[in-house]
Amino acid sequence: MLQPITVRKTRKNFIIVMGERRYRASKLADKNTIPCIVKAYTDSNVLEVQIIENLQRQDVEPTCIYNATIRIKYTNINL
Repeated sequence: MLQPITVRKTRKNFIIVMGERRYRASKLADKNTIPCIVKAYTDSNVLEVQIIENLQRQDVEPTCIYNATIRIKYTNINL
């Protein structure tokens, strides 16, 4: 794996913030562990980071860009 996933800690476990596709690929490859970075994010920060990550992909569909734009507009995210 070239880049670790990013997770945030909850009271009981960890939630993937960035790297869902890498996580699923690791499971398909029967990996028992996956490198990750643990960061503290607020709920609004998670949304912001996930939108940015998705928009940076090369294969983003125009509808995804539109949906992200609408979500940013109505959640008061300042990018």
